[in-house]
Amino acid sequence: MPPSPLLRVGKATGTQRVPTLDLRGLVPITRPLEAAIDPALCRTCTPRPRTRKAPWRSVSGEVVVTHAAGEQATAELRDVSTHGCNVLCEAAWLRGGIFVSIRLGDEAPLQAIIRWARSGRCGVEFLRPITPDREQWMDMVEGDDSW
Repeated sequence: MPPSPLLRVGKATGTQRVPTLDLRGLVPITRPLEAAIDPALCRTCTPRPRTRKAPWRSVSGEVVVTHAAGEQATAELRDVSTHGCNVLCEAAWLRGGIFVSIRLGDEAPLQAIIRWARSGRCGVEFLRPITPDREQWMDMVEGDDSW
């Protein structure tokens, strides 16, 4: 394998060769590194836009979150859309990537996945969007506070 143009083999030390960096021909950076990076190639240069699949509504309510292994926790529902919700819960087992079910009132639970969890808050994506037959959920999404 031919050596890299910037890496050449240095002095032999016993049976080992120690690589040394050849800095000849390199141009020193005279401007901030951020200015030298093409933003189109760097995800950290431009913030990721906050996108959601559907409009959401700030709410306040109580739900029961159940882990696929059976552990349960009561959580405070903070916002909701037809595709997911945000809950406040201190359960230690809540972390990103786990499957849960979320039950609101006496309705059948919705199956979901925790997308992120930090500082007791969780972003939850429903595996299927809320449908009109889920009356309590739809009331919350549409802004009917009679639930």
